[in-house]
Amino acid sequence: MIPGPLFVVGGGDTPAAAVDAFLSAAGAAGPIIVVGQVREEPARAASSVQWLHERGAARVILWDAAEPGPADRLRAEAELRAASGVYIPGGNQNLVLDRWGADWCRTHFGLAHRRGAAFFGTSAGAMLMSRRMISGYGTEHHISETRPGFGLTELIIDTHYRERTRQGRLAHATRLWSAPGLGLSESEWRVVHGGKVWAPAEWSQRSAL
Repeated sequence: MIPGPLFVVGGGDTPAAAVDAFLSAAGAAGPIIVVGQVREEPARAASSVQWLHERGAARVILWDAAEPGPADRLRAEAELRAASGVYIPGGNQNLVLDRWGADWCRTHFGLAHRRGAAFFGTSAGAMLMSRRMISGYGTEHHISETRPGFGLTELIIDTHYRERTRQGRLAHATRLWSAPGLGLSESEWRVVHGGKVWAPAEWSQRSAL
């Protein structure tokens, strides 16, 4: 089984074309999971559910538990086994890992990815996909703090790249972990699949074949 594609956006306004490409890869019939735990109030990720419905998604499941318990985990694991896509909006990447647990995230999101589910992330949602994730700034603006992410790609992804002058912290992280980096500015998006980073036009041409 070929791992699913990763659609990553640099934050800001989410391009409809990126969402449409994700839904084409995942299958609009779904089910598609929206990971609300990236927000302080997970229920507010309902706006992402509405957005996906507007773009044609038929079945979208919102994870809105603020403090997931054992029953939430069992339900989430079952939903991930059936999901065709996982959508992670912007917010705080550390909240997801703290609420679900880093090991749980790497295990269960990793299983879904390897099974072929498509993943979409913008801003913090994109950064979570890295094996080694930027978790914030260090003691200076050009220094990064990192922690293990979902482990879906070796790329270290940073977002709001030019707008927040994050070139230095991404360069620091890539040197520290000897890993390739991908810096995305707002509304900029790429697809990571098959060991390659695809620009939107390249992905569109590939998908049309």
